[in-house]
Amino acid sequence: MALSGELTSVLSRGYSRWRDVRRTNIAVAVVISEILRTMLGPMGMSKMMVAETGDVFVTSNGRAMLERLRVSHPVARGLIGVARTQSEFAGDGTKTVVILTGALLREAEKLLDQKIHATTIAEGYRKAASKAMEVLEALAISFSTENDVLMKSVARTFLGSSFSGNVQEYVADLIVKAVRLVSAEKTEGMPVEDRVCFVKKTGCDVNASELFCGVVINRGKPHPKMPDKMTNVKVALLNCSLHPFLRKSDEWKKEYLVDRREQLATFIDGEKEIYGDIVSRVKSAGASVVFCRKRISERLVDYFAREGVLAFELVSEKDMARLARATGGRIVSYVKDLTGGDLGFAKLVEFRKVAGDEMLFLECCGNSTAVTLLLRGGTVEVVEELERTIKNGVKALSLAAKGGKILPGGGATEVEVSRELRRFSRSFIGKEQLAIEAFARAIEAIPKMLADNAGLKANDVLPELQAKHAGGNRNFGVDAVNREIVDTVENGLFDVFEVKRRAIMAAYEFATMILRVDDAVVAKMSEVRKMDEAKMKERKRVLDEKIRKVLKEEEELSEVSKKLTGLCPVSD
Repeated sequence: MALSGELTSVLSRGYSRWRDVRRTNIAVAVVISEILRTMLGPMGMSKMMVAETGDVFVTSNGRAMLERLRVSHPVARGLIGVARTQSEFAGDGTKTVVILTGALLREAEKLLDQKIHATTIAEGYRKAASKAMEVLEALAISFSTENDVLMKSVARTFLGSSFSGNVQEYVADLIVKAVRLVSAEKTEGMPVEDRVCFVKKTGCDVNASELFCGVVINRGKPHPKMPDKMTNVKVALLNCSLHPFLRKSDEWKKEYLVDRREQLATFIDGEKEIYGDIVSRVKSAGASVVFCRKRISERLVDYFAREGVLAFELVSEKDMARLARATGGRIVSYVKDLTGGDLGFAKLVEFRKVAGDEMLFLECCGNSTAVTLLLRGGTVEVVEELERTIKNGVKALSLAAKGGKILPGGGATEVEVSRELRRFSRSFIGKEQLAIEAFARAIEAIPKMLADNAGLKANDVLPELQAKHAGGNRNFGVDAVNREIVDTVENGLFDVFEVKRRAIMAAYEFATMILRVDDAVVAKMSEVRKMDEAKMKERKRVLDEKIRKVLKEEEELSEVSKKLTGLCPVSD
């Protein structure tokens, strides 16, 4: 009694404990998994989310939906984090990992009710997960990017319920082309999905989306006298300011004292000399197109236009990196250091009208690995859903290309894993056998939900599938679109090996982590708040400093403009 009172006294100083934590944690995970159950598979439903502001968001993407849920429980946040990691790593399997986690914990709760210790359940799950990996290896099918039919079949799997019919075929074709253009042999260690850029424009249907081998930038022509189209050009990439009268520009003399009208000619001559020197250096290096990370003086843009040079200012860091990869050029910090060896090459540079806006298309040579997908759709929501779907598809298909292995889809893999786990459990005596059997039952949640979402009766479909697999037909699964049991390999239904492997392991790891938690202690927030306040103050200081710098630059430009007010334009 004294010990209990002492513990209560300690906790009352800023700590509290939750009772029956394990049961609560399991319930939270099951609730989250229930939300996604009806979204699984090609016939899965979409979810509509309404924000407090009234904005409506509709999606069939598991990660997109989960990240918009307002949750406070640590298990819910953790499960959403698992789904996010799955999506970032594999591009697919977010719904699978959440549903499997919920099923594993639901089965574990039944064992807990039978007075089986959580440690015993976790150990049984560990052995079952290890055996499941062996079964996946035995089921693996060789995959090659040279097989067009197989590539497209795998790509269609990721589209799920997002698109159907001709649109699904068209989008699958875009995914296959993108992955093939930036195949693993060309990426030099960089993730393939980072090589594919997305540009979104509304105002047309999805079938108007196109794949462009090069870079597309949402920029119009900087000067009316600049050319609309150029072929076989050299490209200069500069990471310096081309506005000599800014303080940050330290490459040229930039300050002139003009307090008498006679000194104006000196200023004009000096300005012409600086601008002429910049244009001369760019032209002598052989560049016809200039992309600059920082500002370019308006007068210098006019000089470039006279010489037929395309010049773009304030190009983002991301676009500069893409341009460097696409053209093979090097980013140079000073114009004086620019040489012909630093220049990139573009087969075509052209301005085109897209949805009423002018955009720059820079086409690269054949060995470039830069790919841009120009996505079209009737509404912003459609285009954003298309982007999420294709991003995940490119990531998952590139994983398949890298690993060279795929699996039978339609729940066939899960049915076979479940069957092998039941056989495996018979080699154990005791409570671990029950845990392995529980794992086998949990795995069956996937084919059950595929059948349910297709309008079939899971209680009829699952026994039929089990009978097929027992007879040696281990590729049989659910064709949700046609609502029948088929040989998934013959009908082109596949899962990516690495996606499935990762989903099963992530679900097992998170489920066992939850099982091993028997208590939770919530710390007082005073120390946490102090740390957060310090971080916020530092962020505010950095932001204020950036704002001051921008305002200072604007003041400098304003001063230069005032000095030049009323002056005649520079003549040739």
